[in-house]
Amino acid sequence: MSVKDMDFSSTLAEMQNTGQLQLYQKLIVGTATPGINKPSTGEFVDRNSGTLYQRAWQAIGNASLDAALITSWDELHEGTNMQPDTTNGFRELTTTRAQVAAFKGVTIPPLVGTPVLQYITSAVDNQLKISI
Repeated sequence: MSVKDMDFSSTLAEMQNTGQLQLYQKLIVGTATPGINKPSTGEFVDRNSGTLYQRAWQAIGNASLDAALITSWDELHEGTNMQPDTTNGFRELTTTRAQVAAFKGVTIPPLVGTPVLQYITSAVDNQLKISI
């Protein structure tokens, strides 16, 4: 029996009675990140125009993993953001959409319309208005 087959009460009772939780099935998980640029710590991994993120997804697909984690969404201060921006546009979202479908083995319908990025008049860098 695996943990996912047990309800919370049974799991808690096993841990209290034995002091451990015996796992019979392990999940193998991979992670994908588009890159990082965090000047405050000196961390930098180049996105290589989206190649880094593509290769991470290819490795996940080739490894027969149980699940995939995406490291970031809006971490602008770390440079790991995947939300649309004026530098990378929708590239990471397009990649994510295609790779998640491939990972799950499903076909997704095409997007309707073309997303367009427009600047918002603002003193804050990377602020966007998304219109479809």
